[in-house]
Amino acid sequence: GVIILAFDHFQIEIASFRKDGPYLDGRRPSSVTFTNAEEDSKRRDFTINALFLDLKTAQIIDYVSGLEDIEDKIIRAVGDPFLRFSEDRLRMLRALRFSSQLEFQVESETLRAIQREHIHMSQVSTERINDELTKWLTSFELKSCYAGLWSTGLIKSLHPSFEKFLNEKSYAKGLSYFSKDLTSLSLEAKFCIFFSFIIEKNQTDEFETLKQTLKDLKFSNEQTLAITWTLTNYFKLLGFENLRLSEQIEMCANKFFTDLANFIKIVAPELSKKLRPVFTRLHHDFLKDGDLPEAFVNGDILKHLGVKPGREMGELLKEIYRMQIEKRIVTKQQALDFAKTQIH
Repeated sequence: GVIILAFDHFQIEIASFRKDGPYLDGRRPSSVTFTNAEEDSKRRDFTINALFLDLKTAQIIDYVSGLEDIEDKIIRAVGDPFLRFSEDRLRMLRALRFSSQLEFQVESETLRAIQREHIHMSQVSTERINDELTKWLTSFELKSCYAGLWSTGLIKSLHPSFEKFLNEKSYAKGLSYFSKDLTSLSLEAKFCIFFSFIIEKNQTDEFETLKQTLKDLKFSNEQTLAITWTLTNYFKLLGFENLRLSEQIEMCANKFFTDLANFIKIVAPELSKKLRPVFTRLHHDFLKDGDLPEAFVNGDILKHLGVKPGREMGELLKEIYRMQIEKRIVTKQQALDFAKTQIH
């Protein structure tokens, strides 16, 4: 019953007026019948989303006091909020997102319904939860939605792992982070802030939980790699001066390094300030156009020199390349000469 009208830079969905039957799965009606505009407005989520425009007269048609709620800056469910949220549990998360994006207040009865009904969020597909979190994190204002997720208890219903790691300390940290200007951060860097409470102790099981959580919430492989790499290397930055020079250079050359640098600006500003000149020097001294150099030697070359394929060859290739990155080896001949000294 929906037609998509496509324009150059946007599209409009045109749907027939309808009335929904009972919702049995917290997502879709068991039946649909066609009806008039007034009945159609009563099935929608919030009053501000239940307005109609008469294209002939340019008159806004309002059956649910949506204009008044816009004037008063209120997010209010249409009719009974408990019924609206039982029809589609994702509406609870949408209410908080709209509140944050529009700087509106969630009406008290609507808020009470979220506080009671959030335990049923498991009925919502993880893809839709991911989509809502993405829409929130790509908006300008983030603090109030984050606070709302906590005050309603909804955040703990988004994924089973959250219950274990969330506490008042992590809430206070998150609130301070999301109170800052994050407009320069990528979506993945913002998700790093959102998930940082899971890996506070830098333990292997925490990162396994994080990876499973990202998988469950249907993050792409690239997003998962960006988030896990950034959070893993954040802890390496705490002892950055103890890393081998080649490790420092390789970290700075990684495609996710900008996410890491922006992430620590928010969560560890003093560390960011301390390391900023170090990052600048490493880029200037060792990275041409921000990229690592092409290796002077490869496995075929070492094999020709008599090195058998296997662990020994792999370790030798790594060491030669590390020395090349550090500019202790600056020509192919030097790389070959060093390799010959290592052949037993």
